[in-house]
Amino acid sequence: MSYSDPNRLDRIEALVESNSRQLTQLGQTTQFLTTAQLELARSMDVLIRRVDRVEDQVSQLAQSQQALIESQRSLAQSMERMTVVQTQLAEQQGRLVEQQGRLADGQASTNAAVERLDRILDYLIQRDGER
Repeated sequence: MSYSDPNRLDRIEALVESNSRQLTQLGQTTQFLTTAQLELARSMDVLIRRVDRVEDQVSQLAQSQQALIESQRSLAQSMERMTVVQTQLAEQQGRLVEQQGRLADGQASTNAAVERLDRILDYLIQRDGER
């Protein structure tokens, strides 16, 4: 009886059509998901390249920062050496000022001695001329 039921063929046909529509929808959904997955993969590739570039830039920045630190250290050492040299120059200048004072005193003493010798010489010449 169930084999001869005319509605059974209609139901099977309806079921086949329903399954066919569902398979078509499933295929479309699968196609949509595949497209979305491919787009996601492309986006991931773009992001990976960007991350790689950022990592390179961070590495370069770290190297530049290290070079800057070394330059600052070198500059600080140079400034320390300049301070030592300035101190030494100031000490030498002080010694030169002292020496200049002693030379001025010596020159004044020498000038006074020369002046006395001139007077003595004038006196001797004058005395010799009187004889």
